Amino acid sequence: MSIPPSTTPAGPASTIAGDGTYRVGVDIRPGTYRSQGSNACYWERLRGLGGTVEDIIANGAGTGPQVVQIAPTDVAFKTKRCPTWTPDSGASTSSTTTTTSTTSTTPVTLPEGAHACPATAGPAGGLSQSAVGSSATSCQFAEQVRLAYGASGPAGPSPRQVNAVSPVTGQSYTMTCSADGGLVVCSGGDNAVVYLY
Repeated sequence: MSIPPSTTPAGPASTIAGDGTYRVGVDIRPGTYRSQGSNACYWERLRGLGGTVEDIIANGAGTGPQVVQIAPTDVAFKTKRCPTWTPDSGASTSSTTTTTSTTSTTPVTLPEGAHACPATAGPAGGLSQSAVGSSATSCQFAEQVRLAYGASGPAGPSPRQVNAVSPVTGQSYTMTCSADGGLVVCSGGDNAVVYLY
């Protein structure tokens, strides 16, 4: 992306407007951002600028509001066809740590055979963790399901469908999710099972 000439460097921006790849700490500030989404909105957090799948830390797509936490260690953030990204008013913009705090006081027990995944972003919709429940599911995809479900509204017992893009396959999958106590169970895609809590 080209930077227009300026007599005084403006520093990183706190909003992200328009399609492009924005360098973290150069073009934009790290933090949690929200976009209203659109029928073709797509974004990526990047660890490199080589244009390969391996460069993608996390990604998302969907018609509903999108929330992403851009870490100070991210190299760049790419956005296509999304309305302007603005700082999320529900998140602290001064924090530079990538640790997350537990938002639920009810302990959650994962089903037998489930494996907890490391969080790649802050809490989404009150859900701060994900886990995989089948060998056909990657942690990278589980995290995308957590972010998509959290962005679609608060957890509830009524089944709700979300679309998430797998960083492993590069394909979008539809998952049906519903809350069962403190655990949200999502299934669909290609025999994928994801737990959110």
